[in-house]
Amino acid sequence: MGMTRETARGREERRSARSRSRRACPLLLATLATLAGCGEPAETMTVRRPTLDLLGLDGWRSDAGLVPRIEVITPSLSQGENTADQRALLIEGPAGWELELPATAPEGVLAGSFGVHFLTTRALARAEVAEATFTWSVEVIAPGAAAGEVRAGEHRVHARRGSEVHERSIPMNEWVDLTGEELPVGPGTRIRLTARQDATSPALENLRMGFGELRIESSREVPRTTATPDRPNLVLVVMDTQRADRTTPYGYDRPTTPNLARLADRGLVYEQAWSPSSWTWPSTASLLTGLEPGEHGVVDQRTGFLPHDLVTVAEALQDAGLTTGGFSGNPLVTEDHNFQQGFEHFQAARQSVKGDQVVPDALAWLAANRQHRFFLYLHLQDPHLPHDTRAEDMRQFTGSARPAYPPMAMQERAFGLQLRGEEGADGLPDPTKLVPQPMARWFSDAYDACVHTGDHWLGVFLDQLSAWGLDEDTVIVFTADHGEELLEHQNLAHGHELWPELLRVPLIVAGPGVEPGRVGSLVSTRRIARTLTTLGGAAPLGLAEDGLLVTPGELVERPVYLQTLNAFWRGEKDVPLLGMRSGRWLLHWAPEGGGSWGGPDAPPVRLFDLETDPGAERDLATEQPERAEALRAELERLRDRQRPRAAGQGLRAGAGTRSAMEAIGYSGGEEDF
Repeated sequence: MGMTRETARGREERRSARSRSRRACPLLLATLATLAGCGEPAETMTVRRPTLDLLGLDGWRSDAGLVPRIEVITPSLSQGENTADQRALLIEGPAGWELELPATAPEGVLAGSFGVHFLTTRALARAEVAEATFTWSVEVIAPGAAAGEVRAGEHRVHARRGSEVHERSIPMNEWVDLTGEELPVGPGTRIRLTARQDATSPALENLRMGFGELRIESSREVPRTTATPDRPNLVLVVMDTQRADRTTPYGYDRPTTPNLARLADRGLVYEQAWSPSSWTWPSTASLLTGLEPGEHGVVDQRTGFLPHDLVTVAEALQDAGLTTGGFSGNPLVTEDHNFQQGFEHFQAARQSVKGDQVVPDALAWLAANRQHRFFLYLHLQDPHLPHDTRAEDMRQFTGSARPAYPPMAMQERAFGLQLRGEEGADGLPDPTKLVPQPMARWFSDAYDACVHTGDHWLGVFLDQLSAWGLDEDTVIVFTADHGEELLEHQNLAHGHELWPELLRVPLIVAGPGVEPGRVGSLVSTRRIARTLTTLGGAAPLGLAEDGLLVTPGELVERPVYLQTLNAFWRGEKDVPLLGMRSGRWLLHWAPEGGGSWGGPDAPPVRLFDLETDPGAERDLATEQPERAEALRAELERLRDRQRPRAAGQGLRAGAGTRSAMEAIGYSGGEEDF
């Protein structure tokens, strides 16, 4: 599609903004100047990669003749530093487990953790015992040897009732890392695992303890590189829950994103960028791997762990010599869920935090690392619930600095619409009773206020890059993981549907070698991975036919695959819903059907012509059944070609994941943990 060149006014505003940036945020700049000389990285870095998943191997043998059980263990529902779900080999009773590594096993070191399931803390509370002690050991025996190196330790678990999930006076039950001292392994090595409850502790029934995410990791030294305009630094900014149509570069009539507009003035603006999913885990995994959700397998609450055996953008770029740092304000994008793969430094929040708790730390890291070529991943959470933002932004967009409703009120109403809402038109809920007009208007205005706060922190970040002169040799990609529904289709929040307001996101690419303009081609944000890895000189991720977002004239437009497996479909929750954007057409398909709203003869598909109906308000499936069926068949073929590329991806999450999702608004909280 056509592009327009940067205007003279845009160039002048860019120069003025750079001049202003040197006067901006003096306290922050002073702090960064102090930090810049601290902890400078070495000229080489140690890159460690998982090379073999041991839990996926056959050959585990038990002293007691037991069959291996790989289950999910969650040390604590209160997500701490190291408490989330891990696949684990269960240790039952006094029996130990042994595995002889195959001749094809790589040389490396053993990695993994020992943990005890959180229900053990409940059992202790019921027994009125304050704590229990568990002992564990790992022995690595070289081929032909009778004994080997042993790592052992004690793990103390404290009682915690269900009502004390978040009680801070009780020590957190966490995973114990096995890699404090390295245990070398290789072909023919025998690994022996044992664990038991200490005899002085009370006997517990149905005890679940085990060794989580056991794997071999191999390492090598990689020289750090230096950036030039031809070999730029790379920055990926993900503004969580950011709709495209609520931003200035995409024509919104409220001044929500002046700093994003600055970036757009000197970059490529993709007008039809669509996320592959309407919630965080699938879409972020696609951003970082270049794969479709069905390929990377991070598709629902049960698979919210980025598998070790997938290659991420950060891993590929680190292999190419870029220093990598990741900062996330979203508690789903954390180390616990393995999104830190390939990042030399990764910092993630344990609860949803806004830009004021993310951007300063990211800039401090950059101050210490900017002399080397870098890749920075910045995941900002400001537009996401809760509606808790700066008073000046709330005043500007809602008329009052004081919120009219609690910060999570919109999510509570979304739950209400899906759990007890009444049927409206077209199989959608009727929000009239649960979301009166004044409340709906405030939700929309509060969202704009939060968007403006996120844009403020984007501006702080961009200004500092400019003050350091880094924008001359840094390519910045700005996008979102998904959008937000604000009653356009009679519902609220995200994750529950595949509407344009949930999937059409901003995508702006700016930096050296990028010709400013606007691009109308339809693209999936999954393509960002190939662009970043190619610009970084790394092995490109994604598909060869994806093309590069910095050369839009060479892009081939193809259908965009869409999905959420947690949809609200015709009155029923957690229905798999697939979609496809192909040219002007948007198709929704519920392959398993479901739902009672809309009548017994309601088809399992919806069809929209976005050229004449950009808001997807008129379903044409019954008017054009042949077109709907042809697109559905094409979508089915796309789905069937996708298979998870990671081993063991069907079992990755449990109670801890569900608890974390409830805290951030993805679950109705009906289950009793």
